[in-house]
Amino acid sequence: MKMNKLVKICMMVAIVTIVFGVYASSSYGQETQTTDDSTAPANALPPTPYVNAGKGYEIGGNIVLVEPGGSAAGNTALGYQALANNTTGSTNTASGVGALEFNNTGKHNTASGFAALESNTTGGSNTASGVGALSVNATGNGNTASGLNALYFNNGSYNTASGYAALETNSTGADNTAIGVEALLYNTTGSNNIAIGNAAANNVSAGNSNNIEIGTSGTAADNGVISIGTSGTQTSAFIAGIAGVTLPTAGDPLVFIEPSTGQLGTLNCATNGLPSAQQEVIKHQQVQIETLQRQNEELQQRMSRLEALITKK
Repeated sequence: MKMNKLVKICMMVAIVTIVFGVYASSSYGQETQTTDDSTAPANALPPTPYVNAGKGYEIGGNIVLVEPGGSAAGNTALGYQALANNTTGSTNTASGVGALEFNNTGKHNTASGFAALESNTTGGSNTASGVGALSVNATGNGNTASGLNALYFNNGSYNTASGYAALETNSTGADNTAIGVEALLYNTTGSNNIAIGNAAANNVSAGNSNNIEIGTSGTAADNGVISIGTSGTQTSAFIAGIAGVTLPTAGDPLVFIEPSTGQLGTLNCATNGLPSAQQEVIKHQQVQIETLQRQNEELQQRMSRLEALITKK
C-alpha cells in the first residue's frame, strides 16, 4: 500500500516538472530555459515573474506593455514611457515610445507613434497618428494630426492636418485645415486657413488668416485670399452647375469675372421687370455703339457720293 502511494507521488512530481519546468524565469521575467515549447498552453499569459516591477511586461529585455501612470480609469498604454506621467487624465490611448508621456490631466486623447502628443499635459480630445505628430502640443484641444511631424509645434485648437509636416510650425493658430505634404507649413498664428495640395499655402506667412488655397504652391499669401490652381499656370476652369445653365430669373444674381482684377463677383438681374443699374449702363453702351455704326454708314455714303462727283468733273 505504501509503495503504491509513493509511486503515485513520483508520477505527480514528474508531471508537474514536465508542465511547469519549461517556464523557469528570472526575477525580470526573461525566459532562461526552454526544453519543449510544444508543452506550453496555447494562450498562456505570462505569470507574475515576467513583470519588471515599476516598468511593465518585458520580452527580450524590452518593455512592451506598461501600466499607465496615475489611477484614472480607461487608459491604455503600449510602449516605453507611454502615459508615464498621467495623474487624473482618463480614456486616453497611447501607442508608441513616449506617446502621451507627459500627459497628466488631459482626457480623450489618442496618440499612435513615437513621441506622438509627447508633451501634452492638459489638452483633450486630440488625435495624433505618426512619429512626432502633435509632439509639442501641451494644452491645445480638439486637434487631429496624421503624418510625420504633422502639427508638431502646435498649441492651438481645432486644427486638422493630414500629410508629412502639414501645419508643422503652427503654434497658436486655430481652426486650420491642411491636407497635403507640407501644406500650410509656415503658418504659426494664423487661423481659419484651408490648404489642399502638396505644399499648398506654404507661402502664407506666420499670422495670415482666412485664406483658401487649392493647388500646389499657389499664391494665397495674404489675408482673405482664395487661390485655385498650381502657381497660376492653369488656363481653363470648369465649375459644375454654371456652364450651359439658363440665365436666372429676374432678381437673381449673375456671376461674372471682373476683367481688370480677375476677381469673381455678382450682378443683379432685372428686378420686377426693371433693369438694374449695371444693365442700364450696358444698354446705354449698346445704344452708343449702334449710333456710331449708323453715323459710320452715313459717312461712307457721303464719301461715295463725293467720289462720284469728283470723277464726273
